[in-house]
Amino acid sequence: MSGAKLSNRTEVKIVFARSKETDWQALVPPLELMGFSNILAADDEESFRQHLIQSSPDVVIFDTGLPYNAFSLIDAIRWGRLGPNPFVTLMLFAASPTAHEVTKLLGSGVDEVMVKPVTASAVLQRFSVQATKRKPFCSTENYIGPDRRMDGDKLLGVHYVPVHAPNTLKARLEGRPLRGEELKNAIARTQIQLAEQRMRRELRTLGKLAIGAEQLIADDYEQYAMCQMMDDLVGLSRKFAITCANAGMVSELELLVRLLDAALVAREKAPRLQQQDLAELAPLAGAIDSALSPPAVMRSLISIPSFLSEYRPA
Repeated sequence: MSGAKLSNRTEVKIVFARSKETDWQALVPPLELMGFSNILAADDEESFRQHLIQSSPDVVIFDTGLPYNAFSLIDAIRWGRLGPNPFVTLMLFAASPTAHEVTKLLGSGVDEVMVKPVTASAVLQRFSVQATKRKPFCSTENYIGPDRRMDGDKLLGVHYVPVHAPNTLKARLEGRPLRGEELKNAIARTQIQLAEQRMRRELRTLGKLAIGAEQLIADDYEQYAMCQMMDDLVGLSRKFAITCANAGMVSELELLVRLLDAALVAREKAPRLQQQDLAELAPLAGAIDSALSPPAVMRSLISIPSFLSEYRPA
């Protein structure tokens, strides 16, 4: 952090869900001496919830040794069911976790996992990282949090657009706190971007299924593979249509309903499908791709042979 950023530490709001395993005296007084004087301690779940809702913190610190379920609270925060800011910086203290356990803990959606015993200087260093180098966010069906996929989407040829969540820790340290409507608008924009990111990922799978179905028939695959693929296509088309309906995306919804109808007809005909039965699938997937993504040729984005290996008989 620069000197200017250091001078605004008193503005940072911290909620600490402490446990008996945490050496509170060794950690908090040094942080206060460093200028972080706005620290609220929660000794039980009820007080934690109250602090989170009432103070709108910039950092929330959990401990794996809590007498209540920290992970359910982390999940509730990230999915917007608890507290005013689902993108608040979340840190988790853990006692001697293995590498596998660290990976699992990061999978909860926290920004940082720190191994106990934790020092105030180490916490300060992590604050600095989160203020200056915080990872973009990503969202799937069961995860929302920092994107740690090592550019996997880029390697797959997908239109990867990093989503930078509002960072109130950074804003406070820089002396320009996000408040009121400004923060609400930033949160809403990020949630929309994450929804679009999920839709692009689902669209990629949808296109693979639609185009891959044609290839299955051309290669005379086992019919059970076609049935499985049609089941997947119907399920994903229905789910994606619901997503568009909830988002008020009328024209895109019409395309997806057409794709769903075509997939349902194809599924009814399996295992006696013919090439002409799938005539609508790939064009519809291409139209949806054009409607929801940057211009792209669907077939250039996917590897049909590697994708179809999922449907080959064992």
